[in-house]
Amino acid sequence: MHDDGIWARHRIHLLVWKWCNYHSSPSPTGCGKIAIMAKPAVQFEVACPCCGALLKIDAEAKAVIAHTPKAVPKTFEDIEAAARAMKEHDSRKESIFRQSVEAQKNSADLLEKKFQEAVRKAKETPDTGKPLRDFDLD
Repeated sequence: MHDDGIWARHRIHLLVWKWCNYHSSPSPTGCGKIAIMAKPAVQFEVACPCCGALLKIDAEAKAVIAHTPKAVPKTFEDIEAAARAMKEHDSRKESIFRQSVEAQKNSADLLEKKFQEAVRKAKETPDTGKPLRDFDLD
């Protein structure tokens, strides 16, 4: 009644999904995006869209027999570019630190001004006494 090919593909998909879920996927549900060939062979390769790894699967053993991680590209072309990037990063950190020091120096004056404004507003608005509550209206 059922096509054995469909069930074999389903079992292989489950195997790949479990492997990706365990080894590479940060989500608790796994990637769910594994592409599987239409007809299972004895051994075949599947690319995981989450991590980009190449998985070699043995259909008969129902196991991942080889894993090739995706090649990571170089961040910088040469050492001079890396040195320039580090200098830019250091200058950015220094600028942010100077801004935070200036903000800390001015924070006492700013708080004092805010307090004086709140005192002035409190003096201008008359005290109306105890506020009315919904409970008091019953």
